[in-house]
Amino acid sequence: MINKTRGSDLQPFSGLTPEVVLDAAAAFGLAPDGRLFALNSYENRVYQLGAGEGQLVLKFYRPRRWTDAQIVEEHQFTAELAAAELAVAAPLAIGGETLLRYREFRFAAFPWMRGRSPELDAPEARQILGRSVARLHQIGAVRPFAARPRIGIERLGWEARSQVLASELLPDALRERYVTVSGALLERVSEAFTAAAGVREIRLHGDCHLGNLLWNEHG
Repeated sequence: MINKTRGSDLQPFSGLTPEVVLDAAAAFGLAPDGRLFALNSYENRVYQLGAGEGQLVLKFYRPRRWTDAQIVEEHQFTAELAAAELAVAAPLAIGGETLLRYREFRFAAFPWMRGRSPELDAPEARQILGRSVARLHQIGAVRPFAARPRIGIERLGWEARSQVLASELLPDALRERYVTVSGALLERVSEAFTAAAGVREIRLHGDCHLGNLLWNEHG
């Protein structure tokens, strides 16, 4: 449906206990002090490690969701943004690598960045956010992604619809209506993609919403 390799484990993080998280941190010299706090994350598992100065965030990637090359490419893009002085949390390189492995899990370590959700009612907040996104797009236009999937109507639209219809997730009472509505919607989206043909594709933040933005007194 999105970007998923073969596999059907319905509990991919069942073995990721707090002890395993702390052991993973210790294995790479991150000196855990036993304090661990689970953070909100829909797809992956994210933890705040430690407290006070030097605390970190560990992000454990969902198995079979992304390839190693796709994750590393995201890390490289984030490092480019950080080098251009954008306020992003770039993964730490440990032993020259940003994608770490412990047992069956892949994870990355990030510096802790304090903040809150932006208040978009304030004009100056919207201006700062707009400038930041514009700079992100400028840097993203320097070179294309090689491994990350592109945003397109086939993969995210028609193929996703086909997977829903082929699964047992859709109640029979809704199937006919789903076929009609989703088909009509995707036809409209296809028209929009056709109208935008020729527009240059760039690297960007594919999940840019308020839940993924942090704000502090510096913006």
